[in-house]
Amino acid sequence: MRKIAHGGWRGVLGAVAVALVAGAFPAGGGEAEPLVVHEWGVLDIPATAADATPFDLPPFVLTWEAVEEPTIVGSMGRAPVVYLYPPAGLESCNVRVTFPTGGACAWWPAAAVSRSGEEGGEERKERRGTLRLAGPVAALDWSVTFGAKNGDQPLDEPPAVPEGHWIGFARDVDAPLLAVGPQREHFLFYEGTIDYANPVVVEGTGSSVVRNAGDHPLLDAMWISCVGGSLSTQGLGDIVPGATARIGPPPGTEWMRAKETPDGAERSLVSRLVAAGLFEKEALAMARTWRSAFFERPGVRIVYRLPQDVYDRLLPLTVTAGVPVQTTRVMLACRGADTVASLLDPPSPAQAPAVR
Repeated sequence: MRKIAHGGWRGVLGAVAVALVAGAFPAGGGEAEPLVVHEWGVLDIPATAADATPFDLPPFVLTWEAVEEPTIVGSMGRAPVVYLYPPAGLESCNVRVTFPTGGACAWWPAAAVSRSGEEGGEERKERRGTLRLAGPVAALDWSVTFGAKNGDQPLDEPPAVPEGHWIGFARDVDAPLLAVGPQREHFLFYEGTIDYANPVVVEGTGSSVVRNAGDHPLLDAMWISCVGGSLSTQGLGDIVPGATARIGPPPGTEWMRAKETPDGAERSLVSRLVAAGLFEKEALAMARTWRSAFFERPGVRIVYRLPQDVYDRLLPLTVTAGVPVQTTRVMLACRGADTVASLLDPPSPAQAPAVR
């Protein structure tokens, strides 16, 4: 696992799937069918560097490496993916993601990159290997084409990955292959860093209370405990700023719960993601990618969904295609630690999470 020097906790963001759903240009000159954009991701917020979620990046993924000591601190996040389903007749589009408070650290396929602090955003494109720059990558641009050819350019097959790899899960959707230069894939992938102040405060031991100390609601929050080989989850609902939710049984009552399984917890997560706006195969790809980190890795964690306007502010996404665009972005955040006691420390006022 690649790491960037730890400096306080670091959030990990898994930006995932932009899905553009197939439509058709109208024959009579009316309005074109919209490009429906779906994206999912995870912001991993470990209590300590040791609690950061490990992810495997295959060797074909491009990475940023600082020429000098990196100024971005914290552990690295993984797993952002973008799916494109073009309407009939659409030959190309441009997808741009920017990092207002951090920088991209990995991406696939090759993208034009804009470095932080550059007037006009001087861009370079690399096809393989590590890109050594003096400053963080402030934006990524993909020029995407659809169809079996990219002009007269021969297209590569998507690189192979081992069975059970999360990239294999991300490919198991209905999205067609897209092309960026000669490279073909079912999605666009990126990861990077952002500043995000952890809003989750856990108070008390035993029957604990989760308080939202942030400025936005924690949507569809869920408490997950995987301790001593036993998995349990508890839905906490939406927690608005300043509000609290109790973990465990109400005072003065007993709480008998059947032992849960990762399979059941994964199915529940898929249902939540579909309700949030993802297609079922996208939701399943995301749940399979994060199953181990959420439901099998020892520890305790709070998982919640960010409002889309918060997601848009953290990681602005622009899709230009010459047709209307409808966007649904689903980002989960995961605040995790090895024990409840580790979550009791108050949040740092400013943290620099990583994108995945």
